[in-house]
Amino acid sequence: MYVRNILLSKKKLILFVVTFIISTFTAIRIFGIDRDYYNYQKFFQKLSSGDYNSRFEPGFELFTSAFLTFFGSSSFVLFLFILAFISLYLKFSILQNLKNFFLLTLIYIMLILPLYEMMQVRIALATSVMYFALYKSTHSGMNLLKRITIVIVGVSIHYSVIILAPFIIFERIQTMESDSRWSL
Repeated sequence: MYVRNILLSKKKLILFVVTFIISTFTAIRIFGIDRDYYNYQKFFQKLSSGDYNSRFEPGFELFTSAFLTFFGSSSFVLFLFILAFISLYLKFSILQNLKNFFLLTLIYIMLILPLYEMMQVRIALATSVMYFALYKSTHSGMNLLKRITIVIVGVSIHYSVIILAPFIIFERIQTMESDSRWSL
C-alpha cells in the first residue's frame, strides 16, 4: 500500500511539473502574441474597471472577476497562466491514465495547445471541465447532481460545450457502447 502511494505521488508530481512548465510557456506566449491575446487583455482591463458588459459567457466573467479580486488588474500574465494550468491539468490528468502519456502529451502540445490554450482560452477551459466530467462520470460513477453541476460550470464558461452535456448527464448514453443492442 505504501509503495502504491509513493507511485501515485510520483505520477501526480510529474503531472504537476509538466503542467506548470507548459502553462508558463503558454502564459508568456513563447510562440508569439496573437490577436486573441489582445482581445482577452482588453476584456481583462475592461472587467477590472467594473464594466461587466462583454460578449463572454457569465461563468468566464465570474472566474475573471474572482481572479481580479484576489490578484488585481496588473496580473494579466498570471491570469493566462492560471487558465492554462487549470485547463492543461484537467486534460493531462486524463491522459496520464493512458499507456502513452508522454507521447499523447507531446502530440497535444504540438497540435492543440497553440490553438486552445494560447488563443481560444475560454473554449480550452470549458472543454477541459467537460472532458474531465465525462471521464470521471464514466470511470468513477459520479452522481447526477455533481454531473449536472459540472456541466453548468462548463457551459457557463463557453456555450459551445453544451454538445457534450448529454454524454455526461445521462448514464444510458455512457453505457450504449457496452450494450449489445447498440452494436453493429
